[in-house]
Amino acid sequence: MKSGGMTPLMARAARHPGFVNPALCQIGRSASRHQAFHDVTAGTSNAMFPGQTIARYQAGPGPDPVTGRGSPTTQALVPLLAR
Repeated sequence: MKSGGMTPLMARAARHPGFVNPALCQIGRSASRHQAFHDVTAGTSNAMFPGQTIARYQAGPGPDPVTGRGSPTTQALVPLLAR
């Protein structure tokens, strides 16, 4: 999570959030994932050069190598992390 998302979290939480990756993964596997993350389902990580395209990964529903779990929805994610 970028520092802009951490600021409201730190203001709301009664304690320092610490290392948030385990909590983000837990939320990403929970029923709240659809509120906490906007799933990006279109796009690729292709690299395009003159005369050549190197195909990599395709975005799709759910977690994927291109967008991960998606972009965070701060208004829903911060209260979940502050618990």
